[in-house]
This record gives sequence, C-alpha cells and structure tokens, in this order.
Amino acid sequence: MTLLLPQPAKGNGDNLIFRFIDIEKLDSQMENAPRSAFSETYILLLAAKGSCILMADKQRYALERDRCLLISPGMLIEYEQNGSESLEGYSIQFEALSEHARNEQERIFQISPHVFSCGVDLPKHYFPELHRLASLLWDSHSVPKELRKHSDMISFYKLVYLLMDIELPEQEQENDTHYAILRTIQEMERRYAEPLTRDKLAAIACMSPWHYSHVFKAVTGLSPHSYLSKIRILQSKVLLRKGMRTSEAARRVGYGDDSHFRRKFREAVGVSPSVFAAGRHERIATVSYHYAAHLMALDIIPYAAPVDRQREYHRSQYHDLISVHLLRGKVMPANFWRHNMQSLAEAKPELILCDDIIPPEIDEQLRKIAPTFVVPWMSNHWRDQFRQIASIIGQEKAAEHWMAQYEYKAGEARKVIQRSIGDETVTLLHVMLGKLIIYGRRNGGAVLYDDLGLRPPCDTLNIPVFRTLSMLDLAPLHDTGHLLLVIDKDQESLQAWERLQQNTEWTTIRAVQKGRVYIIEETPWLEYSPYAHELVIEQAQQLLGNKQN
Repeated sequence: MTLLLPQPAKGNGDNLIFRFIDIEKLDSQMENAPRSAFSETYILLLAAKGSCILMADKQRYALERDRCLLISPGMLIEYEQNGSESLEGYSIQFEALSEHARNEQERIFQISPHVFSCGVDLPKHYFPELHRLASLLWDSHSVPKELRKHSDMISFYKLVYLLMDIELPEQEQENDTHYAILRTIQEMERRYAEPLTRDKLAAIACMSPWHYSHVFKAVTGLSPHSYLSKIRILQSKVLLRKGMRTSEAARRVGYGDDSHFRRKFREAVGVSPSVFAAGRHERIATVSYHYAAHLMALDIIPYAAPVDRQREYHRSQYHDLISVHLLRGKVMPANFWRHNMQSLAEAKPELILCDDIIPPEIDEQLRKIAPTFVVPWMSNHWRDQFRQIASIIGQEKAAEHWMAQYEYKAGEARKVIQRSIGDETVTLLHVMLGKLIIYGRRNGGAVLYDDLGLRPPCDTLNIPVFRTLSMLDLAPLHDTGHLLLVIDKDQESLQAWERLQQNTEWTTIRAVQKGRVYIIEETPWLEYSPYAHELVIEQAQQLLGNKQN
C-alpha cells in the first residue's frame, strides 16, 4: 500500500512515497519488542490505556493514555513498562521514500528519515482523530485482502495527511521544553569538568531551578545532578583506561574531592576506580574486523566483533569467547549493518572502536549506543593504529612490550630468510572475484617488505594497498623468485585460476618454473593487524627459510 505525495518542504521538486507496512495492537507489539533497538521505519504509537516509559535517542517520553508518539528511522528506542496495567492501542509501521534519481525507464527512491516536523511527542489534541483512523485501519486490515475494497488504503492516506499537517510553529519549537532540556544536556557534555550548578543549568533552559529539575527528570528519568554525574563517571572511565591516576582523573572530570569521586564511581560502576583501571576484559566492541585483532594482541577478548568462522581459521580459538558476533563480508550490504546495529544496541557495550570509512549514518548510530572512538584506517600505519587503540583502553605499556617482542621476532626471521633466499624477489598475489591483484606495502606486504626486508618485484611504494594486473600481460612478474598466492574459493576466482595456469606467460615466470609458488590462506596474510602479522612472520619463515638459491 503506497501513497505518492509532493514534497514541498525540500524545495527541489522531489516526491515522497509513503508505504504502509503493518499495524499491531500495542500489547503484542510491546511484548515482542527488544529491550533496546534501532527503528528501521516510522512507527506511530497510539496509547488508549496503560502506560510505559520510552527512551528515544536518550530522551525520555511517557507513552500513556491519549498520547501518541512518532518514532523516526534510525532512532535508538528503549522500552520500560510502567506499572501493572498493560498498554492498549495501536502501533503503525510505515516508510517514507524520497525520489533520489530518475530517467526515462525508472525512478529510484530512498528511505527518508526526516519527513515530519512534528517531533516525537505529538500534541495531545490530535490523538482522537489519529486513534479513529488507526481503528479503521486495524478493522480493514484484519479482513481478507480481497474483501477490503481499498478501505485500508484510504485510512492510511488520511492518517499520513494528518501527520503531515502537524507542525509546531517555529517559536513554539524553540521554546519547547525538550529543546530547552537538550540545550542543557549539550552544555553538560561540553562543560562537565566545570562546577555546573542547578541554577546555572536552569538559567540556560530559561526556567526556575525547581521547574527545571522537575522537567529535566520528566524528560530524562534522572535529576540534573545525577545526569551530570553519569557523564563525569563515563568520562573518568576513559581516562582511567589510559592509565591516569585516580586523583587526576577525578580532577579532570570535575570532582574536587577525591574521596567523593571514589564513592560515586563505586556506586555507578560497582568497583573502585583502581580495580576498574586494572581490569582487562571490559565490554569493548569493535565494528572493524581488523581492530578486533589489535585487542587480541593485547590479550583482550572483544565483547562484540565481526566474526566469519569460514574465513578466519587463525582466530578460531577466540570465536567462542566473543559474546556478540557481528556480520562481516567483503562488501557490507545494508542488511549486515542493520543486524550489527541491532545487536550492539541490545548488547550495550561500554565503548566502541571503529574506523573512519564506515557510513556516516552508522557512525551516528554507534554514538547513540556507547562512547565511540574512531581510529583512522587508510591514513595510519598498523603500528600507529595499535598504539592508538592501546591508549584508548589504557594498555600502552602492554602494547610497547608486545611491539618489542614483535621487532625481535621479525629481526630473527629476517636473518633466517635472507640467508635462505638472498636478494631474490618475493611477490604477494591474490585471485579475487576473478581478477589477479598484486599487493604493495600494506596487509601482508607490510610484513614481507618492511618488517622482513624482502625484495619486492616492483616499486611497491606506488601501490597503496593492491593493484590489478592484466592476465594477458604478466611481464612485471617474469623475474619473481618466490610467489605467494591467495586464491578465493568463489567460482569466478577458481575459474580465473584455471585460466591463469594455462596462460603461457604464467609458465615463463621464474618462480613457476622452479616450483616456488606457495598457495597461502587469505588470513592471516591479507589482514592488517599486529595479531595477524605475527602469524605471517612465522609462516613466512616456514615457507622461505629453508630454500637453496
């Protein structure tokens, strides 16, 4: 069921399509709702009876009799039943799609999360008409489709038109209590180290101190003092992980009294600051596959991380120890991201690690779940990434100890391999998606050419990560002395490998003629992490350390 409407608010001539998805009774919807989840669609909640507390993007709303809430796509929603009386009413799920592109043959639409200007908590006087339309929609949707005679479509269209008409005046939006409270929360997050009193915060909200406290608790579920304390404790945990002394961390987050800070920290976290700082198994999540291995190198088990048992045998001993498995793939489709965000929302990690190439909307959702730390991917060397991650979780000394052992191991392996193969070139190739690619000084190449000092077949400084080679022109590989080859298991790559072996240019490569082609696994060789690189050193020494020139 779809409805096409003009979209004048955009001012660009685009159109909107509204698509009805489902309607449920509120009691069954609440019963099946996860404790914490991201909304993927618009959800209109209409309560005729009962009550519950709903948190939408950390803002507190009371869903109670004669109230209606509109949830937008991407909002982090948390439900909390309030009282013994169950909710009665309706939950209506629908999508808004805006026109993204068009040509003579087709029009392309995408999900539009910012269509309505009415906010989350809709004016109470709209409830009777919205509830009446929802009742008609429920009645017509409950009969067999062939008997509806479009009555459900008519009710849905009227409901959407009504929602489009609900718009708070600009001045009313500015003075709305939720906006006022949000301004003070933003000040808390920015100035938590300062002595922010209730009077100062109330002045920012343009309210009396008593009224401000009352409204703040109604919106957030906490008093202003408790909310500020929550922010300070959260920030202190970051500092303590970095190895900062308890007294200094207390001062940095706004506690002048060290003993008061220790007492508040124990109340909030359950352990003293010193015990917390010594802990090595916090609920740390990473949405970057490679950064999970940085934690493993520090003997820290990720609480949540991407896992693919079929592709990462080298991490198999950790798989059952990771509490929350996230999906991963060579390409990350939208359904993978949806699964991962929902899993993290339910898991509630203490902090999240990610790289800087995730989609902006994913970064926004991550920050709603927990403090999120972005570690640059392409611009940083793996050693810099390792040290940055260690600094975030307060394990700098452990990281430097690991690095010292790694450098020693690499130096010893370098001597063995160079005695074995001299200055012969070593090439790292990969047959992937039917194509032949050569790696430069990243991934496995970082170990081969930088840490082990082996000679590359060409100027690898001009290859940021990898470069595609033509299977009809293999001249750059002609003098390769040793060839390390990864072959993906998909049909396209296996067929490409068969064709490559029949290529006359392939058979003239020096490494092929001398039987020095080594079939290796994608992992750990193509992974860019300290944990994988240590394994690559061991395997490279096994493959190349006992050859005769």
